[in-house]
Amino acid sequence: MEEKEELELLCAQLKGDAPMYRQRNKQTLRQLEEVIRERDKALASRAEQQEEARLLLQEKDQYRETVRQLTEQSDRLELLLLSSQGEELQLRTRLHRLTSNTHQGERSSEEEEEPAESTAKGSSGTSGDNEEAAALQQHVSPVGGATESEHKPSTDASWVSYLLVYLSGGFNLQKASLVV
Repeated sequence: MEEKEELELLCAQLKGDAPMYRQRNKQTLRQLEEVIRERDKALASRAEQQEEARLLLQEKDQYRETVRQLTEQSDRLELLLLSSQGEELQLRTRLHRLTSNTHQGERSSEEEEEPAESTAKGSSGTSGDNEEAAALQQHVSPVGGATESEHKPSTDASWVSYLLVYLSGGFNLQKASLVV
């Protein structure tokens, strides 16, 4: 009998404890579900961050490619500028040489009082130079028909402007240059 009473007491105690254990079980399950949600949220956040990092790396690569292309274009434009400046210097030198030859020819014909035959010979030599100087000035002038002095740059900065105009199609450098 004592055993029976002990068992009944133990059964009553377990019946009283059962709701408490059920409650603990439910709390543990809720906590586990909350941890699972937080874990899923963290995984999704990490995946988003990885995707964002991937997109940023792609964008960075695109910017690097753009910088590389712009650097190459800058180098080509710098070479074109230097080439244009070299051509301009050659043309100026040639024009200066031709105009100084023309002026020297005019001075010598004015100062000398030679017979008409030698004067005609001297002027025929300078008239060829004059024609060459005029042809050179025509080649240096832009297609619009303006004279060389109107478009003659005074500094290197103005040649940059000429280059920009050329690149935009407003000035044809091929027609303006003369092969020396």
